[in-house]
Amino acid sequence: MKNIFIILLLMATCNKIYSQCELSTKRITVFKDATVFVEKEGPCESNEKSIEIDLPYQSKPNIQDSYRYYNSGAYVENNIILGTIELETPGNKVLTKQSTRVTKNNVALGSIIQIFQKNVGKEIEIVLTDGNTKIKGKIFSVENTGYNSVPARRLEAKTIVLKQQDSWRLVNLGEIDYFQFIDKPELFSESTEQKLSIKLENDKRDQLVKLSYLRKGITWTPSYFISIGTKDKLKISLNANVLNDVENLSNVDLNLAVGVPVFKYSMIADPLVSNDRVIDLINKINTSNGGTITRNNINSQSGSSFYNIAVKEVYGNNKYPLEEGEDDDDIFLYHFEGVNMKRGDRLNLNVTEFETTFKDVYTVDLPSNDHFISSSSSNKKEENPTNVWHAIKFRNNAEVPLTTGSVFFKKYKSLTNSIVPISQEKLNYTPVGETCIVKMAISPNIIIRQSEKEISRQKDAILRNGYYGYLVKVKGEIELINLKNDKIDMMVNRNIRAVELIESSEEWKIMQTYRHIFAKNQTNIIQWNFVVEPNGKKIISYEYKVHVRN
Repeated sequence: MKNIFIILLLMATCNKIYSQCELSTKRITVFKDATVFVEKEGPCESNEKSIEIDLPYQSKPNIQDSYRYYNSGAYVENNIILGTIELETPGNKVLTKQSTRVTKNNVALGSIIQIFQKNVGKEIEIVLTDGNTKIKGKIFSVENTGYNSVPARRLEAKTIVLKQQDSWRLVNLGEIDYFQFIDKPELFSESTEQKLSIKLENDKRDQLVKLSYLRKGITWTPSYFISIGTKDKLKISLNANVLNDVENLSNVDLNLAVGVPVFKYSMIADPLVSNDRVIDLINKINTSNGGTITRNNINSQSGSSFYNIAVKEVYGNNKYPLEEGEDDDDIFLYHFEGVNMKRGDRLNLNVTEFETTFKDVYTVDLPSNDHFISSSSSNKKEENPTNVWHAIKFRNNAEVPLTTGSVFFKKYKSLTNSIVPISQEKLNYTPVGETCIVKMAISPNIIIRQSEKEISRQKDAILRNGYYGYLVKVKGEIELINLKNDKIDMMVNRNIRAVELIESSEEWKIMQTYRHIFAKNQTNIIQWNFVVEPNGKKIISYEYKVHVRN
């Protein structure tokens, strides 16, 4: 018994020497572009003024991960992003940090291809999918014979090369029904773990260590549900869908970021954990396009557009449209406590829910007048009516801003006592207390037509890029027909490139103006707001002047 106790004591001592520190994840901040900021901490015992901690490391992706990450642009070999590893040892000073790699055995092979590759030279019997054909031979190699036509299986288009005495046999992976090894197979492989060795100024028992870094592999997407009730009331709820492909999380604080992140080097692994050669790392840094993301989709976390610009000016209190995070701080966080997620888990969280009143609004974005500048045609008649959208306008009464996300509309029908699905659209970013307009469905009972014609032309004396220009006076007309039995609030948006806006029969509001550096015409974002009576018609006429080339 005494010997057993000594052995156990030695085992515990060895574990303490070689596994001095296990940090647990305390907090993560997740962005929609699959970037996550991880914060870990825990007590460690230094050994000869040094501590060794684990880092997330992935030497080679498996078949499924390599397709998913490489094709989405989200994969970084070692996952930790350049220049983001930060280490704190309160009460002690870090002298040096050095990364090392430790190889471990007995990791189960994760795919059939990996099994074949590990057992090259072993004899095997393969039964094909016809159920009758049996093939014996030694595995010579696994070859990539091209891409499968199904995108999700592109990396599975492999051929097994078998050596059969004096002949060779090629077997496509998709033709294999089952197989059995005649020689004893190897079903486990080595794995590599990344270690970070820290040299401290002083030995310290129970040294608190804090580690943080940015990596790829966790993301979240927002989804709204709007239930339209009676008496102009609606209920809106925001859910967050969290997708975790990399970290095991236990009782962590979770922050979901609302904002537009700019991680310029997000596709470059940090040198401390990178396999890159010096020249490779330099080339990646020099050729990096940056981690900025497109700002016109849900994942971008912003909602700026011509439509939003108009809405913000009329219904909000802001002179210019807001991007996510621009109201108070650059980044706003939805906060959750005690979250548990394993790698591969998916989680749905309720962010906010509130009730408010709404108003029906009908909106349309008319085509711009670029045809007068880019075409020789001086007249335009809109033969096909432009779609008019039925939208709803409501105030954000929640205590948090509403991030850009998909929205699903439902409506309660009292006659049938049932919920009817209406449509799915996009809700743009809306700060707390601001008014939001969300497109809901195309309204077939409202018809709008637009036409423009040239009414005068005078030669312009300015010579530009070898072309003589003309100053053209244009008269336009917008005809709107309301076939509904109720009056409607109408909002018409138009982008007009012009030197001068002359007049309009209905008041127009200039929402925004700008001019490109060499442009002779100014871009004017115009909006008309008016009421159309039941089964009524409204005609708006307007005039402006525009520079055109010969």
